[in-house]
Amino acid sequence: MDVNGLFGGFVGEGASTVIPAKVFAKVSMRLVPDQDPQKIIDATQAFIESLVPAGLQAELSAGHAAPGVVVSLDGLADLGAETASGPQLLALMQARVVAGPADFAQRVSRGLKDIFVQTRDPGSIAAIGAARGREGLDHGAEAWAWSPRWRHGGLHDLEILVRALQLCHAAIHPDVLSPSIPGALAGLAAGSLLAEPVVRDLLGAHHLLRQTETILAISMERAMDLDDAPQELRVALARAAGLENFGQLEKALNDASERVRASFEDLVKEHGRTPG
Repeated sequence: MDVNGLFGGFVGEGASTVIPAKVFAKVSMRLVPDQDPQKIIDATQAFIESLVPAGLQAELSAGHAAPGVVVSLDGLADLGAETASGPQLLALMQARVVAGPADFAQRVSRGLKDIFVQTRDPGSIAAIGAARGREGLDHGAEAWAWSPRWRHGGLHDLEILVRALQLCHAAIHPDVLSPSIPGALAGLAAGSLLAEPVVRDLLGAHHLLRQTETILAISMERAMDLDDAPQELRVALARAAGLENFGQLEKALNDASERVRASFEDLVKEHGRTPG
């Protein structure tokens, strides 16, 4: 079990001895084959309830879940330049081994690298990026204006942009390959494939959007208008971003999203250019 985030209590300026009325934790669990996700959820609920002191209440809200599976590494060989779909490639760019023997991790890394370093038409990759970017519209980006992920120029756009750039250049510059966005941007900068000012802008945007998304994910279960959000949450969001107030956060997020969207549109405009 991973504890992904904790939130609760007084987060404003100055000291306070108030005991928080509510605290939140977001956790995730990776399952292995033959584990039933519903049984795991039920067991977790029972364990939490066994720890709750008299007079307090605990509530578990389960998100998405799926059984553990076994996948053969031989299947990676089938994802060649002609057979792998755009969504498959973009998803695989984030794949990594989180646990297991070192030789297994090396086999997975080699298999993935063999897929990514194949020569591909940069035009088709840019088209894939543009199509996946439009998924934000399918999620109602206008209604999700405060969603760090689905807003125009949000994390979704940024991640698709970086993955598409990796696929465009990996055949000639394999050092751009990294499952993390900061690592990928560092590789693109080291290969002079992305201008340093653009890299700095995208790194800053990624950090700000991720910090904001983390706090929102811990403290909110659904999209909402943050103009109506509790003051404590607005303060926490601003402090998480290293800013003094909520107004500064709004401006910083809008500026970051504009830079991401501009870079995204540049990629699509240059789809006919040969990488390298």
